[in-house]
Amino acid sequence: MPKRLLVLLQLTLMLLPVGATHRALLVGVGNYPPNSGWPRLNSANDIALLEPEMQQHGIEVTTLLDAQATKAGIVKAIKHLTRQSRPGDRVWLHFSGHGQQVEDSNGDENDGLDEAFVPYDAMRYLSKTYHGQNHFTDDDLNPLLVTLRKQVGPRGEVLVTIDACHSGDSYRDSDEAVVTDTVVGTRRGASNVLTKNQPYVRRQPSTPMRITPLKRSDGYAAVAVLGACQPDECNYEYTHPSSRRSYGALSYTLWEALSRTKQHPRLADIAHWVMRYESFYMRKYQNPHLYEE
Repeated sequence: MPKRLLVLLQLTLMLLPVGATHRALLVGVGNYPPNSGWPRLNSANDIALLEPEMQQHGIEVTTLLDAQATKAGIVKAIKHLTRQSRPGDRVWLHFSGHGQQVEDSNGDENDGLDEAFVPYDAMRYLSKTYHGQNHFTDDDLNPLLVTLRKQVGPRGEVLVTIDACHSGDSYRDSDEAVVTDTVVGTRRGASNVLTKNQPYVRRQPSTPMRITPLKRSDGYAAVAVLGACQPDECNYEYTHPSSRRSYGALSYTLWEALSRTKQHPRLADIAHWVMRYESFYMRKYQNPHLYEE
């Protein structure tokens, strides 16, 4: 073999992920404490659907369910996953549960609202003892993502999927269902904004944004953040007509995407499949939103 060709081959092999691992953290909260103000969801069904399908695709899965998925538990699990990860790994974080908007505290949101996933120990309303400290906001998620992306490096990949209300700007609601349909059920989030400044006047709904491109960061893994709906939209559960089991709309669509792909899929391909072939129950009632580099 010519020396020049040998050098090119060696350089190519150096650029390929060696022993890259696919990892996932699945977080599902559906049975919130009775005093939390949050209605029950079928998030456990999401995890039971996704976990075996991910494992069949060669993905190492860690799960947090209900009482395990406190805010501290979620942060600890992401940090542990980051320490486990190696350059070139593909890492998937999935959240199923309620979502709520929180009044922005640092002025980095154009609409004045942060989007938050609701952990097991987060309350629906403010009180003398609860000030929103257990809500897992986009401000909490972003620095964890930066560290994770640096850990897996430019050859790695990170995907975040959020099956909750108001999840489209995150970088189900009440027990009153507003949709009457044989396959659409519980909302996964809260209609009230978590704020001391009541009553809070919401901005008018914006034109749905499907895909928002992000500038690529040198030295960091590519990232995609897929929300089940727009920041000012609700996210609904889907009830399968035959089994009558209910799932988060995004979780079920992700399962459909995985079941149609080969082993070791590129995570970005999964997100693009959802955006291109989103199931009818998502298209009819909500608009998923993808941030990606």
